[in-house]
Amino acid sequence: MLTVIGADIGQLSDPTAIAVVECTPSSYPVPVLGRDPVSGLPREEETFVEGPPVTFAVRHLERPPLGTDYVRVVARIEELSSRLPGSLLVVDATGVGLAVCDMLAETGLQPVRVTITAGSEPQGEGLSWRVPKQRLIAGMQVALGSGRLRVAASLALAAVLVRELQDYRLKVTAAANVTFSAREGAHDDLLLAVALAVWGGQTACSQPREVVVIEEMDRVEISPF
Repeated sequence: MLTVIGADIGQLSDPTAIAVVECTPSSYPVPVLGRDPVSGLPREEETFVEGPPVTFAVRHLERPPLGTDYVRVVARIEELSSRLPGSLLVVDATGVGLAVCDMLAETGLQPVRVTITAGSEPQGEGLSWRVPKQRLIAGMQVALGSGRLRVAASLALAAVLVRELQDYRLKVTAAANVTFSAREGAHDDLLLAVALAVWGGQTACSQPREVVVIEEMDRVEISPF
């Protein structure tokens, strides 16, 4: 299992949102008996077995008060990361998010920087990506529609996340491009935080040797912001 922290960085009129999502990978390591190529002696090796598609469980949602300074946001993300060793951190690097990513890097964290763009295909590698908003939202909607994305009903912000999903609209522009946006006056920060985590988990779980098994979320205490 891989735990992903997704963070959508807010600006003056938009709040920041942070989501913690557990991702169960589509493949998993299985020990097998092989032979050492030099000595010919038996040795234990690992092979990877394909399982069901990646599933996602939203275990934690939070939205710092509007106007919370970025120093405190960074400190909060750092705290969450320390409580979830081995977790993957995926952060919106669009606009002011790029500076926040630099601040996170200064703490020793290695955020995957996602610049949200138009277009249709993600571009990038390693810790720097340009991902179309359409791809982020569509990936979350597909997982939700197929029953592979679940939200813990006990979360205080679960209803807010559902409302953001309901407020989201698909539009086709005059140039025949598909765009996604929140209803006028509505926020989409929680939605994007979860979508970033789902995208990051899906991407990481397609590379099984990068998957890190960590402590179950329900065994980790997370204090409020």
